[in-house]
Amino acid sequence: MKLKLIKAIRWTEKYTKTDMIYAFKNSFWLLLGQALNFFLALGLLWAFANYLSKEIYGEYRFLITSVNLLGLSTLSGINTSIIKSVSRNFRGTIYLALYTKIRWGLLGSLSSVLISIYYYMNGNSSLGLSFLMISFFVPILETFAIYTGYLQGLKNFKLQAFLYSLQRIIVVLITIIAILFSGNLFIVMLTYLITTSLMQWLGYFITLTKYPPNLNIDSEAISFGKYLSLIGLARIGAQGLDKIALWYFAGSVQVAMYVISIALPGEIVSAFGQINNVAFPKMAEKEHFNLRLSLLKKYFTFFLLLIPIVIIYILAVPLVFKLMFPQYLDSVFFTQIASLLILFVPNGLLNHYLIITNHKRGLYTINFSEPLITLLLYALLIPFLGVIGAIFTLILKNVINTIILLYFFITHKIENF
Repeated sequence: MKLKLIKAIRWTEKYTKTDMIYAFKNSFWLLLGQALNFFLALGLLWAFANYLSKEIYGEYRFLITSVNLLGLSTLSGINTSIIKSVSRNFRGTIYLALYTKIRWGLLGSLSSVLISIYYYMNGNSSLGLSFLMISFFVPILETFAIYTGYLQGLKNFKLQAFLYSLQRIIVVLITIIAILFSGNLFIVMLTYLITTSLMQWLGYFITLTKYPPNLNIDSEAISFGKYLSLIGLARIGAQGLDKIALWYFAGSVQVAMYVISIALPGEIVSAFGQINNVAFPKMAEKEHFNLRLSLLKKYFTFFLLLIPIVIIYILAVPLVFKLMFPQYLDSVFFTQIASLLILFVPNGLLNHYLIITNHKRGLYTINFSEPLITLLLYALLIPFLGVIGAIFTLILKNVINTIILLYFFITHKIENF
């Protein structure tokens, strides 16, 4: 049976032009973990949608978005540079990377304290207390998640999927318990922050215990990570401004509707995005010329395979909302439109190509043009169209990104080869 399966997988290679044994073996565990995460996210959404009001859920999502934006101070680009370093056996780099992330994260803590003071001075003690609480967690909340890049560099996707799934199970279950038994925004938020921080640290501890770092340190990893963080700062920051803009222009209810609308498509995007993560270490090992020759066909094959997924989602989601989120039936149309975002997952392959080939002009352009375009579209569409304006912004932004990525991929071939 095993030999027949291997033979069948090998047969697909003449169409995909990819090492399908590697892809199947490693993506299987990540996709399995992501599938589990999908159902956990569905359960968490169900709890939020049925046991918290739209107003409270909208405020919760506003705070989570704020945490993510403040967390940019921990230099998320280092997580990517670690993959490249570890894949080249510079495993000792992780200690320096962790120290750097925590030190820079203190800037996020200071910013959170200042925001807390602002809300207190304007009479909003609830948000003032929330941001004061957040300030304690900013330097550590996602910092220890650097272990995922470490494991990707080692190509141990099985352990990565296991630890990620374990983290999600614990965090989701404890958060659901907090929702069911308290219904209090502050308690739910504190529960999420504590459990996430502890589970990230546990994943880091298990990873380094099983695969201890060596003494090899990549002298360029931190500077390259800072570079990736800098050029990605505006881009990643703009991704969270949709909820901030909706909060100020339309209120917490619109934030809740928007989050529910994009949640399931977002989980599907994350699931298929794991294929990009599996591909990254393999791509990094290839000569740039050989990588360029094969990548475009894989990109379009990936795109075509996602079209049936979108169609199935559009047809099935009305029933899912009727059963799971009856309070949000007015968001069904929004989530059907948002499902088009799934088609842009293959862009991750082209973005990896720019990173691996150190295509600085392309990286600068994509990371600085995207936030400018996003902010412009948010300013034009959200005040007048609300939720659908935010969703249209996401789609249009991805269309423009696709054009830019393809342009730099194709012209890189002309310029350098």
